[in-house]
Amino acid sequence: MKTSAIDLAKRGFPVFPCIARGKKPITKTGFKEASTDPEQIQTWWTKYRGANLAIATGGGFFVLDIDGPAGKSTLAKLEAQHGALPPTPTVQTANGLHYYFKTQDGQEIRNKQSFQPGLDIRGDGGYVIGPPSIHPTGHEYAWLEGLNLADLELAEAPAWLLEMIVQPKLTPAKAPPARPSAEVNNTQRASKYLANMPAAVQGQGGHNQLFAAATAVRHGFCLSVDEARDLLTREFNPR
Repeated sequence: MKTSAIDLAKRGFPVFPCIARGKKPITKTGFKEASTDPEQIQTWWTKYRGANLAIATGGGFFVLDIDGPAGKSTLAKLEAQHGALPPTPTVQTANGLHYYFKTQDGQEIRNKQSFQPGLDIRGDGGYVIGPPSIHPTGHEYAWLEGLNLADLELAEAPAWLLEMIVQPKLTPAKAPPARPSAEVNNTQRASKYLANMPAAVQGQGGHNQLFAAATAVRHGFCLSVDEARDLLTREFNPR
């Protein structure tokens, strides 16, 4: 456990100990004491032999927690509707899966309990139990084959997932924030996303569908007000 904790810390994931076969923090303030310092980690797991390994979420990444059959069913329906989640480090838990996603610069994602049936988010102010910790049932948390942090970098969450969990911070149109050059392809990505969205039909939930499309291109793909309006007018409005 100590070796795994140090390896995670070297990759920038702050860790802290929890009770053996449990999720309760051993340290006084839990995730607030999470550290990437090898000496501190060495001290903790020397003192608390057998302690489970917890990873403090937020600060650049969050975890989508799929809990039990209900969560797996919900995810299957969402993926059938919107497309599969991208390959990203994934942990098999006792009852489901943990998907690790990176956040964009300045993006704040907080914990969300049951934002969809069986789906939780662990973000700023939260934590998850990491491999090779042991669940109270005796199940060992484990990275899925080929989907561990040694093999794969964290993927960005798809726009449809971000729409459900991000509380947008509106910026006045007259003073839009500067965006990194890496976002120049967001218009193309948003265009492809719109092409797969159902049309907005009057009398058949069209208002809700249009709102979903506008939210996706404005906040999911970080387009400016003008860019979002032009794209919607040109590519979504005709349908």
